[in-house]
Amino acid sequence: MVRVLNNTHFERMDESEDSHFYRKPRLNSHVDSHARSALEEFLYELLPTDGDVLDLMAGYNSHIRNSSNYRQVIGLGLNKEELLQNKHLTQRVLQDINLLPTLPFQSSFLDAVLISFAVQYLTKPYEIFEEMGRILQPGGICCISYSQRMFLTKSVSVWKVCSDADRARLIAEYFEESKLFENIRFDEVTPEMTDTDPAYVISANRNHKTA
Repeated sequence: MVRVLNNTHFERMDESEDSHFYRKPRLNSHVDSHARSALEEFLYELLPTDGDVLDLMAGYNSHIRNSSNYRQVIGLGLNKEELLQNKHLTQRVLQDINLLPTLPFQSSFLDAVLISFAVQYLTKPYEIFEEMGRILQPGGICCISYSQRMFLTKSVSVWKVCSDADRARLIAEYFEESKLFENIRFDEVTPEMTDTDPAYVISANRNHKTA
């Protein structure tokens, strides 16, 4: 299979280092409270209890209902203050994964990886999805949630021209290209009410191939 996307698809209006853009903490939610609650309920049913969870590209809220269900919740993000404010986290890691797309965890270490409302900022998504596959145990789950909100100057160009359905296909391609995932699944978790943000989840399980 020939990869269709190239580096130009992952260019941004603002190519300055992300650490500068995210230097000031943003203690607000990526989506409204209705969409956030719907995602929390969905993940509560989907994530393995008593597991080790990584919240990748984490901020001040990990969008999980009850962190006590899990053995640990590790947050990897860019802003120290946001991570310190995140009450779900048991461990905090500062790293710019666009600059260093290698995750600082051993292989087959985690039961679940989350990226919540941030996948649009990945400039090296293929490398990161391979890394997520590497650090997940066989059968472990990766959940990518997205909506329509974004920082326009930091979102990659391909994301901004996609429809919601196209974005689902784009994330599925990231999973497929890694060759480390199976059971790719799409779920719309938008609350059944008007005037709320949409919310979607693309999830997949780590297969049993060697990373």
